[in-house]
Amino acid sequence: MSNGATHAASQNGLSFVFGLIVRGFFYSRFAQLSGAVRTAMKSDTRVSAAMTGFYLSGSFAGHLFGKLVELGGWRAAANVMGVAPPCVPITLVSFFDFERVRKT
Repeated sequence: MSNGATHAASQNGLSFVFGLIVRGFFYSRFAQLSGAVRTAMKSDTRVSAAMTGFYLSGSFAGHLFGKLVELGGWRAAANVMGVAPPCVPITLVSFFDFERVRKT
């Protein structure tokens, strides 16, 4: 999205489509959390709490992205923000013992 769109209109269109996809995916997943919560909390507060956690992290990501833009420019910042976050779970999964999970 950051490396391909060269005009403001195409960037706006891609950002809108990305927002629709993320909103549709994450809201439905957060709504599924309702089954994992105690029955005493049967309201939309559980979905609201999950959505707050999702959007609150966006403020930190936006701040980090701004600092990366200052250091290396838009293209470098977009590449770092697109590649670095998935590396964390990939690294954590590399320490996971899959043989232990299969035995249970």
